[in-house]
Amino acid sequence: MRRGLGLRQTSAEVAATTGILAGAVLAPYSPILAGIAVVPALIWSSWSQRSQLLKTPLNQALLVLSGLLLLSALFGTSGSMRWLGLANFLPFFWLLAVTPALLLKPPVLRSLLWILAIGALPVCLIGYLQIYADWGFSLKLGIVHWVVDAGGRASGRMDAFFGYPNWLAAYLLLPWTATLGLWCESLAQRHWQRWFGLSLVLLLIGGCLLLTDSRNAWIVAGSIALVFAFYEGLRWLVWGGVGYAIAVLWAAFGTTGRDAFRRWIPAFFWSRFSGDKFADIPRSPAESRLHQWQFAWQMTEARPWLGWGSHSFTQQYEAVTQVWLGHPHNLVLMFSAEFGLPATLLLLGILGSILGRSLWICLRWPVHTPSDRQDQRLLLTLLLACLGFAIFNTADVTVFDVRNNLLSWIVLAALQGATTTFATQRSLGLRAQSA
Repeated sequence: MRRGLGLRQTSAEVAATTGILAGAVLAPYSPILAGIAVVPALIWSSWSQRSQLLKTPLNQALLVLSGLLLLSALFGTSGSMRWLGLANFLPFFWLLAVTPALLLKPPVLRSLLWILAIGALPVCLIGYLQIYADWGFSLKLGIVHWVVDAGGRASGRMDAFFGYPNWLAAYLLLPWTATLGLWCESLAQRHWQRWFGLSLVLLLIGGCLLLTDSRNAWIVAGSIALVFAFYEGLRWLVWGGVGYAIAVLWAAFGTTGRDAFRRWIPAFFWSRFSGDKFADIPRSPAESRLHQWQFAWQMTEARPWLGWGSHSFTQQYEAVTQVWLGHPHNLVLMFSAEFGLPATLLLLGILGSILGRSLWICLRWPVHTPSDRQDQRLLLTLLLACLGFAIFNTADVTVFDVRNNLLSWIVLAALQGATTTFATQRSLGLRAQSA
């Protein structure tokens, strides 16, 4: 009986893990189908961990954070949106609390990287057809809702069916990082066919990132590539990348010699950073990020403890400036304005503890075998994916796009699971050496 029960538990765990991975497959294409796959896995994982679920510091912190958000909604000023807006956060706190237990094994974590890498190819194909074939269509089937504007939105910027170029750019950062990690692994193992295939995937994703015209995504994607190059010992590539980045920035903002740089740096790059590329589009001062950040901080100063409630920035900003904006283009400032400083500091503490612990393990990892190097690279890939996404949210906000929201929290849960696994392995290894 015990053996049979154990088998049933194992098969249920496999099914729950499969549900999370299926959610990662479906998230870019149908958040509803992704939710149908993920929610049963979360319920099972919650039930299986019910005796120890609230005993971990992470889950205790998430519970307190959830309570602070509910208090903010109770005293908020944004009407019904102060409650509805919690759907962008509370379900994903639940995901982070219960999913890491399903994402502990390195083969499962590598499967997630492959899902991110290969799963982006249809998105890229639609994006290229949108820009180069002037292809557009609308697919509204309830569970699938795609609108592809021929030629792209916002002055020809690629958005595929994400509705906004920056949301596509944010999404592509995850498969970009995953593909880079797998590409480096294939290079180290000399799996040349796999390496060549991943090189093509990298080119496709990289091209789409460029065509979104997202400066934020360019900087993050380039920085991630340079970190991988440094990790793999490709110092010449690091110096070349840094040198080219400096040249682009000098062509955009430099004084002496700027015209000379502009003659050999493609205008596609420097004109985007300088603002010349879309200079003909009229913009009011209220549309500048600096103005939005200042306003969000003023809201924080006015109500620092519990904030104004979810979605209050949009209402307050429109009332003062007559300009509608969904967010202030900075997640931290939006969170502090809408939920208060205590909740913001706690959120930063939770994210910082996960990222910091994984970075600590990466830096102190004793690499003795190719297997050690492979596992270290896996942890580094997940860390860079989460860190890059977090940095992107310092100049934008992705929580209102459920595709990006779901995928980013799954990857963060995977990082937490990987950190737990490798920390345990390392601890056992040290004990074995000292015995």
